[in-house]
Amino acid sequence: MKRILITTVILLCAALSLSAGRTHDVSLSFGQYSDTSMEQEVLNLRYGATIGLTKRSEVMLWGASTLTPELFDENKAGLGLSLALQGNRSTGTKVQGPSCNTLVTLGLIASERNDENEFRPTSVYLSVTPFSLGTPIMGKRERMFEVGVEYNWCVEKFSIFISVLNLDYYIHGTWKDYYR
Repeated sequence: MKRILITTVILLCAALSLSAGRTHDVSLSFGQYSDTSMEQEVLNLRYGATIGLTKRSEVMLWGASTLTPELFDENKAGLGLSLALQGNRSTGTKVQGPSCNTLVTLGLIASERNDENEFRPTSVYLSVTPFSLGTPIMGKRERMFEVGVEYNWCVEKFSIFISVLNLDYYIHGTWKDYYR
């Protein structure tokens, strides 16, 4: 079942990228992350990258790690496919397009939360980011108040995660790339 799910996600990303055109933008991101499956009194950091597939979709590769009480004591890695609901997240041209959007993300999470304590895919998740301000053309974006549900099939447990603020800094696909 896990192999089928992973294969489906990879094939879906590949199929969506066929119609991408000039929307292959890349950003580096970091922000806050908290989740009910991790320890309660810790500070977590979320970091990663997003890659634009089409005008409305992007792939998110991210990690979440504890900063306190021990640095990188517990880690998670995720792969998600995000869809913009309120319009194009990128126009693929010099024109900025709508700078306020809502994102829905479906993806996989790898962690050590399993019987063998090995770092491997353990969960699926669905999240909603109600406020996304900024576009790839502007060069930065703020994703605010992401709320998600995660199901860990290894321990058969649901958990909720919240990310108050994630900042995306685009390194490719910004206005600078259209004026070269």
